Amino acid sequence: MFRFEQPVWLLLLVVPPVLAWVWRRLRQRIIQRYADEALLPWVQVNAAGKGRGAVALWALALAWSLWVVALAHPQWGAPKADTAQAVGSDVVILLDLSRSMAVTDVAPSRLGAAKALIDAVAARLPETSRIGLRVFDGHSHWVHGLTTDRAVLRYFLKVAKADTLPTRGSRVEVALDETSQALAGRQATVWVLTDGHAPYWETQQATPNLNRYGKQLALIITGVGTVSGGVVQKSDGKPLYFRNAPAQSGLQREQLQRLAARLGGAYWDYQADVADAIAAQLQQQTSQALDVRQWQWHSLRQWPMLFAWLMLLLAFWPLRWRRR
Repeated sequence: MFRFEQPVWLLLLVVPPVLAWVWRRLRQRIIQRYADEALLPWVQVNAAGKGRGAVALWALALAWSLWVVALAHPQWGAPKADTAQAVGSDVVILLDLSRSMAVTDVAPSRLGAAKALIDAVAARLPETSRIGLRVFDGHSHWVHGLTTDRAVLRYFLKVAKADTLPTRGSRVEVALDETSQALAGRQATVWVLTDGHAPYWETQQATPNLNRYGKQLALIITGVGTVSGGVVQKSDGKPLYFRNAPAQSGLQREQLQRLAARLGGAYWDYQADVADAIAAQLQQQTSQALDVRQWQWHSLRQWPMLFAWLMLLLAFWPLRWRRR
């Protein structure tokens, strides 16, 4: 398989033909000013060595083109041996730890159900798949990086609790924005588990990185909870009051579906038996990344550079021969 690592340099290939066209137009204007068109055949003289000069110009143009090709870095790729079994998918789990995840409209709670689903999906992924865990409320934070050690994931899932992060609210877009910045240039699938209940009484933050990298993410969103929702409780078990009434939190299904559609991802409602389907989709989302990793690239830059030097020698070295 052949490719250019930096194909933008190939735009410089238009320089020689553009210069040739400009030089031809200027030469025609000079000749037209020198004499009338009817007298031109009588005053024009064929210069000696004109053919050899044209060879030098063609050699310079070809040398330029070869240098441009070298800058674009041509490469030849060959499949690596046995990499399909050696490399697994990369999955970054983005887990909501906001206060509303403690609501018990699904048993034992939204967060407890999300933890159980993560553990079930991780058990169904290949052992070579790497999993990273990020948690979020108002902002997202790494808990651990990509690793194949499932014991690390299970430990941090066990100690994760709702309403323990310093900021409030399920700001899913902000969390994705920060995650997309952290994963810029990497091939990974982001799996979000949330109820999507953002703090609607506060101004939402801008997400420039999500606008830039969002459509490049392989995204799966799982909505945890019910639309009818339940009462949000404080850490002491008492109801949280908002505007003199117990605060209610329901699954923001439509909002999460719109977000997944805008970023080209998939949305799933939480179900106890959805682990197999999500694990299969996580594998499918990262199949393209696996194909990229199975190629080993070899540089071919030395060959256009070698021929470019030969063209430069042809253009400049035999000066005495061209004078003759």
